[in-house]
Amino acid sequence: MPRAGQKRSGRDDDRDSGDRRRYFAAAMQQPHNRQLYELMARQLYHDGYVDAAESLVQSANIAVPNIHKHGDRLSRLVTDGLLTNVLRARETSEYGLRHRVEHYLEANALYVPLVSRKPGKQKMEVRFVTSSLGGIIRCVATSPFGDLIACGGSGGIGARIFSRPAIEEEMLVSDVAGIQDASVAILTATTIAEARAFTDHSLAVETVAFHPREPWLLTGGREGHLFLLDYSTPEKHVLLKHEDNFPVRHASFHPNGCHAVFATDHNAPRLISVATGQLQTVSKNPHTAALSQATYSPDGRSVVTTSFDGSFALFDSTTSQQVLHKTAAHSGVPVTSAVFSRSAMTILTCGMDGVARLWDLRKVKDEVLSLGVPKKTEYRIQARFNSAESTVVMQDASLLNICTYDIYSSSLVSTVSTANAGQPQRCFSCCPYDSAFVSGGDDGKLRLWSLSALDFSA
Repeated sequence: MPRAGQKRSGRDDDRDSGDRRRYFAAAMQQPHNRQLYELMARQLYHDGYVDAAESLVQSANIAVPNIHKHGDRLSRLVTDGLLTNVLRARETSEYGLRHRVEHYLEANALYVPLVSRKPGKQKMEVRFVTSSLGGIIRCVATSPFGDLIACGGSGGIGARIFSRPAIEEEMLVSDVAGIQDASVAILTATTIAEARAFTDHSLAVETVAFHPREPWLLTGGREGHLFLLDYSTPEKHVLLKHEDNFPVRHASFHPNGCHAVFATDHNAPRLISVATGQLQTVSKNPHTAALSQATYSPDGRSVVTTSFDGSFALFDSTTSQQVLHKTAAHSGVPVTSAVFSRSAMTILTCGMDGVARLWDLRKVKDEVLSLGVPKKTEYRIQARFNSAESTVVMQDASLLNICTYDIYSSSLVSTVSTANAGQPQRCFSCCPYDSAFVSGGDDGKLRLWSLSALDFSA
């Protein structure tokens, strides 16, 4: 290339001309490229740049018949394309900001945007498995930021907290170091990642819940004790202890963290003050059998309870008055779990009929959607929304499989299984910011499942 102020030689011009010819020759092998250059030539001619149009035709070695026709087609295509991109970006942005569950239900009957087309199959795989904790894991929860995993169980497990980044980092270090014995790497990662262990319960721990803001963990046991534990320091610090007459089965914090609601083998839910330990029960309770779960809504205004009498109920958390009581919600079998959507307008329930049901609180008459294969089970199976509320994750009747269903299409998206090991997964918790979830079961191991990098589209 000549320097500034230096004239170009004829040899340089010939070289550049040859390069352009080779470039256009290669480009012309693609039909879309030839059509694009024809549109460009017509547009230049239409806009009055005749010399530029002629130069393009000669350089690209193309023929443009009737060049004076459809001259502005390229400009119209560009305008339409830019508008489509803007609308698609706006649609995607609004789609992410809206509450997914309600949007999918509405789209099912009205309009299906491109971003919510029917998904294909997805493959979930195990990212890591801890070593055995020595008992049966009966409950698991993830922290609000997704960096901590808490579990509880029987057989000496008690309540424990693990660091998810520490496990993943230690497993990565093991892979880089080329450690051949996988059991050694897993045991090392489990030991390093275990941040806290609490042995305050005399019987199995049935529920664990992270405080929404403080480094506190709420645990409930089969002996009827409820503990609020501070895990910010290695020393054990019990902030609150409540002794109930019935086994504690499930607990949930109010969004502001000032209160907690918990379910026992009694038929009435209990509300407890985190600051004072003062206990409160509902004045008029519709349930006639033991409770399986009690959960606050994301806005803190409501509490949903599920019962072995086959019903679920909705209470006003301020007045403790009953708002809704849905009997025979799962064909008369016990209802074992219930959670709210982010908008608190939809409830997802699961029962011993092996089916998850969506209920729109604006028109509760019948369920608006049912997911899963009906099959009676003796286990307390659960169903949860994923982080985006676009799918429902639930256990099957055997507890050997955890299935993911798309809310819009009701189709099965993915399945993870421990059938080969023959170990039921008694509990799971969806991570708050990705599609992963953590499960625990009879083998006393925690498993983190996430989407595989391999394409598994149907």
